[in-house]
Amino acid sequence: MNEQISGALFKRMVLHGAASVTAQKQAINDLNVFPVPDGDTGTNMSMTIGAAVTELRRCEPESVDRAASVTASALLRGARGNSGVILSLLFRGMSKSLKGLTEADGAALRRELGLRPEDLLIVYAAEFSTRKSQSVLLHALANLPERAKLALPGQGALLDQCRALAEELGIAGRVFFPGQEPDMPRWYAAADIAASASRSEGLPFNIMEAMYAGLPVAASAVKGHIDLLDGGCGLLGV
Repeated sequence: MNEQISGALFKRMVLHGAASVTAQKQAINDLNVFPVPDGDTGTNMSMTIGAAVTELRRCEPESVDRAASVTASALLRGARGNSGVILSLLFRGMSKSLKGLTEADGAALRRELGLRPEDLLIVYAAEFSTRKSQSVLLHALANLPERAKLALPGQGALLDQCRALAEELGIAGRVFFPGQEPDMPRWYAAADIAASASRSEGLPFNIMEAMYAGLPVAASAVKGHIDLLDGGCGLLGV
C-alpha cells in the first residue's frame, strides 16, 4: 500500500501502466468483441496513453495535481478511438479529484475512518447491482478476522439491501458505504487490497484503477478479470 501518492510516483505509475498496455495491446484488441469485434481497442489505448508518456517524460511534476493534470490533458489531446476517449475521461476524473493536492494522502483517510495500522482495508468500487454481487464480499467479510474492513463506494438499486445485509451479518461496523465517490485515488491509496465479485465483465475499469494504484487484486474468475489478472497479476477465485 502506498499511503501517499506524490507527483513522481503518479508519473511512474502512468509510465509502467503504459508499458503494460502496450505489451498487452493485442490481447486487449482480442478482448473487445461487444457489440462488434473492433480489433483495435488495445492499439487505440496504447496510442492514447503514449501521448501522456511523451508529455510526462518532459517534466518532473512537483505535485500529484500537476502529474494528473499533465496526464489528463495529454490523453484528451491524443485520444484515439472510443477506448482512447474513455481512457482520457477516466484520467480527467482523477485530475479533478486531485486538483490542488501535493499528494494523494491515504493515511489521512485511514485516520478519518478510524482504522488502526494493523487493519486490512479491502475496496470494491462498483454500482450496487445483481451483476456486481457486493453481497458475496459481505458474506466473505463475515468469515474474516475482525481487523478486515470493507469499503464499497458506489450507488445503485441494491445499496439499501447491502446495508441491511451488513447489519444482519453483524459486520455493519466493519463496512464503509461512502456513496458515489469523486476521489477514488484517495481510497486506493488508503486500501490494502482491491476486490471484485462481479458475475461478468468486459474491461473492468475498477480493476484497472486498482492495478494502476499498485494494489493487489482478488477477483471472481470471469472474463475481463481473467484477461487482466491471469498469469500472476492477481488472485482469481471461483
